[in-house]
Amino acid sequence: MSTPTILGRIRSALGRQSPSNNPLPLQYTPFDPKHFKDDAGLHFFNLQWQKVINQINASNGATGQVVLPHGLDVRGATVSGLGAPKAESDAISSGHAQQQFSAPVLQPKFDIGGTNQLKGLGYVYQKTQQNAAAVASIPTTYTGGGFINLFGALLQFGLIASMDTAVFPMNFPDPFPNACQAILCATTGPNDRITYVTSFSATQFTLANNGAGAGASWVAIGY
Repeated sequence: MSTPTILGRIRSALGRQSPSNNPLPLQYTPFDPKHFKDDAGLHFFNLQWQKVINQINASNGATGQVVLPHGLDVRGATVSGLGAPKAESDAISSGHAQQQFSAPVLQPKFDIGGTNQLKGLGYVYQKTQQNAAAVASIPTTYTGGGFINLFGALLQFGLIASMDTAVFPMNFPDPFPNACQAILCATTGPNDRITYVTSFSATQFTLANNGAGAGASWVAIGY
């Protein structure tokens, strides 16, 4: 087999090489007049020149995707012309990020009724709606009491128009499912009286007053 044929096959093989993840640097090869005086010298020159061509083709994408095993540092310059990503590791442009991940795009998905509604937000919204309905149903005069469900805690309140020195039993407007935790009461009216709690349970409570001619307001909280 002649030398030119062997060199031709080597050149052909070099031309089909894909970019390596660990490419070797091109070595500087000086040429002198002797390389251009006979076939062997010309073949040697052509081999070196083929390496340069292969590197250029690999760097400009002519032979496939350009591989940069050591990363890319543009030193603050702008990288432009990015297409839509096709794989998880693909870079994206600011325009693509705005179209896919900006607050206006994500907000409908996270909001109430969205495809990715936040559970905590949904719970708060549901309870707020329930409270709004409960507050709207409270009469302006609430003798006997009313109640509001506060995210699992039950708040009840009422007004006793007038009470004497005897104990004054009251039933809660809505019995607490588990227990009443605390009751606060205050005397209403122009008379100087002391109103206090004598007992309470999950279903009822009892107030007392040290005199006649005054009323009382009360607030109870439980769960």
